Amino acid sequence: MFYHIPKTGGLWVEKAMQAAGLLCEPCQEVGGHPWALTGRHATPDGVAEADRFSFAFVRHPLTWYRSFWAYRMMLRNFSPNRDGARFPPDACWTEPFERFVQLCLEMYPEGWVGSLYRCYLGPDGNQLDYVGRQEHLADDLVEALRLAGETFDEAQLRATPRRNRSASMPRFAGQLGLSEETTQRVLECERWVIERYYDHRAWRKVCRT
Repeated sequence: MFYHIPKTGGLWVEKAMQAAGLLCEPCQEVGGHPWALTGRHATPDGVAEADRFSFAFVRHPLTWYRSFWAYRMMLRNFSPNRDGARFPPDACWTEPFERFVQLCLEMYPEGWVGSLYRCYLGPDGNQLDYVGRQEHLADDLVEALRLAGETFDEAQLRATPRRNRSASMPRFAGQLGLSEETTQRVLECERWVIERYYDHRAWRKVCRT
């Protein structure tokens, strides 16, 4: 069986599924993304085939901002505002992390991460068959595959090395902290994500990392 996997969490998921003995078929790229994203970014319209089980992974907004900023600071090759799209601030690659987050929230007071997730998962976040959390990536992928009725090598899946660890690189040590005021602003602006995908105990644990 082939699965369509949206971009969110996709790189590790594909490797883990392949290691577990499953076949993966990349999603077809579709239009309509905020910020004119290209590549293997799929919206629900691209995974809506009736015979395909679809799933994605979300990440808590506080850790998502950290990971994204560190990743783009590491690459420094992203071109904002392409094709008229408004990708968060042009100056984000030269701003300290906290100021970057503040600028994002000024531009997207309804929550930048929430806006992105609504694009991938639908306006109410429920247009895919399953949504897991990156904080429980292996466990939730196992659950998704079991829900899909798939047979796979769970040990090999769990042994797959994690990817996208930019925020934990030594070069960013001490650079990814937020003040209490900015932290609370993120939690308020991104309330939809937190309430939709994280219970109180789970997201408080993530907030302290």
